[in-house]
Amino acid sequence: AVVSTQSTGGHITVTSSIAGEAPVAIAPLYSATKHAMNGFFYSINQELAIRKSNVSISVAALGLIKTDAVAHLLSSTNIPEYTIGSLAECSMRMIESLVTRHSTISYPYWNTVFRRSMWQLAGISKADENKYKHMVNLYVKSN
Repeated sequence: AVVSTQSTGGHITVTSSIAGEAPVAIAPLYSATKHAMNGFFYSINQELAIRKSNVSISVAALGLIKTDAVAHLLSSTNIPEYTIGSLAECSMRMIESLVTRHSTISYPYWNTVFRRSMWQLAGISKADENKYKHMVNLYVKSN
């Protein structure tokens, strides 16, 4: 795809998962494969930049998006509906990436920030724990 896109200065958007940005405890194999995929495409994107290529790549690190399959999942679990992104909004973010060419598209955004924050919290000292919990609580309440 990179070679065929080179002549037009195009952009490639790769659909992935938030599980490739922050670990998911209940799905370690899925998370591992998504980390590998994201790392592969981030590395290619860096190589393209070093070569001053006019081709770029975005990795779409997506959380749950409201589709028919997710609607079925919602009916049988306790996943709050407010944590799930809109299919139309997700599509717009991916189309915007063709113009903005950001290396990562995170959607739904707050879910991505929260997961990354929680992953980083796992490595903090007990002295900092209350400060970070307070920050996460403030963030969750504001959304």
